[in-house]
Amino acid sequence: MADPNSPTSKSPSIDASLHLNVPSSSTTAFASPSQARVLQLHLDLHNVSKGADSMANYLQKVKSISDALALASTPVSDEDLIIYILCGLGDEYRAFVTSISTRGTSITLADLHGLLLTEEIRAQSALMHLSNASTHTATKPNQPDPNSRPIPQQTPITFSNQTTSTLRPIIP
Repeated sequence: MADPNSPTSKSPSIDASLHLNVPSSSTTAFASPSQARVLQLHLDLHNVSKGADSMANYLQKVKSISDALALASTPVSDEDLIIYILCGLGDEYRAFVTSISTRGTSITLADLHGLLLTEEIRAQSALMHLSNASTHTATKPNQPDPNSRPIPQQTPITFSNQTTSTLRPIIP
């Protein structure tokens, strides 16, 4: 039977102090993708836009990126998130962005979230109203407007191509 204390029967062990003092290539290898991932998340946050997404989906995209940055120990301030959110809205939200940007008091993320959802509902309602009005106008038969005055008929004046004749109006 083999002696358990003999050098040949011991399993190889690693000196912990040696392991901690010597930088391993795996530590460097794992640190680089993490830094690259943080950079990519910052770029994603910088480039995020609402596009054709619903407001709820757009805000969820921003939150997901923000949460991922927080998990990577790089949290984004609420003020910066508000700026990213406002910058990612399209031209149809230009007036909204101006009103938020020029208000005298700061806004919280929760308040901005609620206002953006309300603004989306208002814009959709206005668009539906406009669409219904144009459909109603397009299907309405041509009837004279009782409030408008009739336009008097004018007789067009035509000129003869004959050089010897005088110019005369054609009267119906």
